[in-house]
Amino acid sequence: MIKNPDGSSTFTIDHYLDCYASWAQWDGIRIQNWHRPMAFYMQALLAEGFALTHFDEPKATGGDRATAYNRAPYLHVMEWQRR
Repeated sequence: MIKNPDGSSTFTIDHYLDCYASWAQWDGIRIQNWHRPMAFYMQALLAEGFALTHFDEPKATGGDRATAYNRAPYLHVMEWQRR
């Protein structure tokens, strides 16, 4: 999220179809995150013979940040079964 000079927020999603790493750090912990498009995961699981049996995108609830999290895809819940 980017704060604009007028106080509003902008959510920027760019290069979604690319796979890339980025580093995040908080409270003395440093981790490497990987961005991959959904197709990357879906194709890998399908190639291994799995079938998607459930998919959901639950909304964030509670707290002041829930509204911000619901502006763009935040969480996917999938259930896969090997054929």
